[in-house]
Amino acid sequence: MTYSAVLIVPAATKSAADAVGAAMGWGPVSYTIPLGDSDAVTHYAARADVSEQFVRWVKGLDPLPDPAFQPVINALIVDFSPDPTHEGDDPPPVLWGRAHLDAVLVAQGLAAFPLQS
Repeated sequence: MTYSAVLIVPAATKSAADAVGAAMGWGPVSYTIPLGDSDAVTHYAARADVSEQFVRWVKGLDPLPDPAFQPVINALIVDFSPDPTHEGDDPPPVLWGRAHLDAVLVAQGLAAFPLQS
């Protein structure tokens, strides 16, 4: 199964998070969405399609492929869609892509930082 993942890290963790993303095959810069207020970037986000194995790593169900990833995993604000932990008859809606990102940002009280052009 494939999941939509919204991954958010504190700005101070961005370079380490990008290194983990590169190791996952997402390219050298994965956390490309600056978040914050009009004064400062406080976090960065990535939205990716991930495997069930990735979910298991993040949830701590399987050992990470590299223990050096643990500080990034510990710092993550993460949301998966569909929710792999949901139990019961009324699952939350399955969101993907931008709709998933937008819903997580609202839930976390974060906003995309306005980019300068």
